[in-house]
Amino acid sequence: PTPPPPPAAAPGPTLPSAAAMEATILQLAAMATSGAAPPASPCLGPPPAAASQQTSPPSASPPAASLPSIFVSVASYRDPEAPHTIRSLFAQAESPSRVYVGVCFQCALDGDEDADCLDLSLLRPEWAANVRVLRLPWREAKGPVWARFLIQRRLLRDEDYYLQVDSHSRFAPGWDAELLAMLKRCASPKPVLTTYPLPYDGDAEGATLSQERRATLLCTRAARDDAFGADGMLRFRARLLERQPCSPLPTAFWAAGFSFSASSLVREVPYDPHLPFLFFGEEVSLALRMWSRGWDLFAPDAQLVCRTGLSQSLPSLRALGAAPVGAPRLPQVGARAAQGHLLGGRGGRRPQAREPGEGATAAHRLAAPRRRGGAPDGRRGGRGWRGGRGWRG
Repeated sequence: PTPPPPPAAAPGPTLPSAAAMEATILQLAAMATSGAAPPASPCLGPPPAAASQQTSPPSASPPAASLPSIFVSVASYRDPEAPHTIRSLFAQAESPSRVYVGVCFQCALDGDEDADCLDLSLLRPEWAANVRVLRLPWREAKGPVWARFLIQRRLLRDEDYYLQVDSHSRFAPGWDAELLAMLKRCASPKPVLTTYPLPYDGDAEGATLSQERRATLLCTRAARDDAFGADGMLRFRARLLERQPCSPLPTAFWAAGFSFSASSLVREVPYDPHLPFLFFGEEVSLALRMWSRGWDLFAPDAQLVCRTGLSQSLPSLRALGAAPVGAPRLPQVGARAAQGHLLGGRGGRRPQAREPGEGATAAHRLAAPRRRGGAPDGRRGGRGWRGGRGWRG
């Protein structure tokens, strides 16, 4: 016998026409602008029930797990502005949950002498949970390079991005989202945002940001203004741009007081712990090391961070590195000599101005054509360059 025919299939859903889909999208856009609930749609299905809409209250920011994380390095030497810098980082962030701070406090740990430099009571509990702290007696400090090395080695974990700032800084609202967007506007696969920020007014909780939104660009001093210091290190300063650019501008120099990049920069170009009490020379040497490993430096296209001038504690920190009279060698002299050797200068003597190329100092080579993975003048190996023995780590 012939088998009975199979039952007729149920009719499938009728797909809307292209015109109907376009009308639905336009209607949804209008509803989103007015704040009304979306209508039932053959494309997107019916709106959720009112009860289900009330089960999860709206959040001020997405969950931390879905956001790229930012690690902020803060080296502080007896600086009472440091706790306020940390508070500003969280209070002004669009998503504070993704911000992690590593701070190295170099202070008097006993008594009340430096109590205001260590006080984190201004932080909310959820902010304080994202702060990692190193506390060192101030007499054991060895300068900013060493402190920043300790932060990178001991406090940085697996965060996605790395921000380094001075301990006397303040931040614009939404700085975290703005910096991430700005980094994407850089014309390089390995960008670093850096500059000397404009100053803020006041101090502590009374500090106010500069109202200037134009960006700054790092430039060398003019020759008549003594571009090289007595120690042979190149000096530079920030100049305010006449107009705000549409995207970050390439720059030749790097500033330790504001640097933002992917955290892979720290693995490729870590701080050298063997440069005690080095103040001038840190920025030029790190700029060259970044550059020779394929990182490109950019000036921000807007002001998101402000900072004061040199910390009042800086003179005492320099004095801490001085040896007693008659000592055979000061620690900062050795560090300066090492940097002079690395940079191709004389280490404590003014380098002679030469044309970019063979024999020029490293500061002059910044203007010369480069090849990735080698020295700016195209040489490979050699002391102080890739494959050489001048860099530790």
